Amino acid sequence: MAYIEALDGRVRPEAVTGPLTPTGMPTMRDPARIDEVLKLLREVWTLEPDLRLGQLIYNAARISEPGLSDVFSIEDSSLYKGLARYLEQIQVDRSLKPTNE
Repeated sequence: MAYIEALDGRVRPEAVTGPLTPTGMPTMRDPARIDEVLKLLREVWTLEPDLRLGQLIYNAARISEPGLSDVFSIEDSSLYKGLARYLEQIQVDRSLKPTNE
């Protein structure tokens, strides 16, 4: 049985909907990732509403993969990790910000 790490870090058996290739890679992506990524994207974007969507995706992708030159081919799991780190940084920055502004 094949196992794959889900975006939330849990390892699930057969987390993909299709068969695996000879190298063990899924032939179809798990549709459940869509809601997971969009939920996190919404959370981050709500905290940073002045960013355009493209800026937010680019920033999150660069956090996850600093050497990335083109976000076109970034995997959803990598983007998710970048968004999660972006959210953590926003929360840290806000916790350090003086409250009397």
